[in-house]
Amino acid sequence: MLNRSSIPHLLKRLVPSSTSPESEGIAASAHRTLTYIAKTRPIIFKSHIAELTKLVNAMEKKGSENESESAIANAAIGIALKALARLKVVDEGFVIDA
Repeated sequence: MLNRSSIPHLLKRLVPSSTSPESEGIAASAHRTLTYIAKTRPIIFKSHIAELTKLVNAMEKKGSENESESAIANAAIGIALKALARLKVVDEGFVIDA
């Protein structure tokens, strides 16, 4: 079951905390889940705009460190941007005030 309170936890787990297979598996699951939410129920992200924009900013800085972190950062940025874009499609009054 997913609800709005699940989003911050999924965003935190989107980036693996270590190189262990378990951590990478959790990150992959978070990626799939967030992608599904962005496609089917993007309005859930409406109360998490700040977290999504923080994620994009943090991953832009982190992505320049090395190749493997760059790929992870790009995937995280992609999810955040998909969520924001889909939210804009379903809620035309939605504005990001950065």
